[in-house]
Amino acid sequence: MDGQVGDEVGSVTWTKKVPVNREGDVLVIGGGISGVCAACAAAADGARVILVERFGVLGGNGTSGGVNGFCGETMGQGHIFDEIIAGLDQFNAIAPYRSARLLHLGARRFDHEILALILQEICLRHGSSCCSTRGSSTYCAKKTPSPT
Repeated sequence: MDGQVGDEVGSVTWTKKVPVNREGDVLVIGGGISGVCAACAAAADGARVILVERFGVLGGNGTSGGVNGFCGETMGQGHIFDEIIAGLDQFNAIAPYRSARLLHLGARRFDHEILALILQEICLRHGSSCCSTRGSSTYCAKKTPSPT
């Protein structure tokens, strides 16, 4: 690391050479539900996708955050989300479907541990490269969409 005193009082300029860990066409930061859907949709269109998640599991608050319920309509929300719901349903890991008009009855509960497995499998099936961040990492991509 090279350091030098900057032109302004109280400032320091430093540089550090960091190797590029991965390269792709699209970089998605955050492996929550929307990040997984964005990464899989880009991969389905033929892009080389890098999905970066700071925790060791995909799913965001739905897995590592322990929030195990979908609020709102869970049918017809896009083909990737439909795959997630179908995967949970195959494992009997989600409450039965109720129309969004019946939301006053509560959220559609799911098993957060099964959700983590489903998300990993969907990313692998669609060809998204998933990685966790540890320390300084450098990723190069042509595009960085904002899934949130």
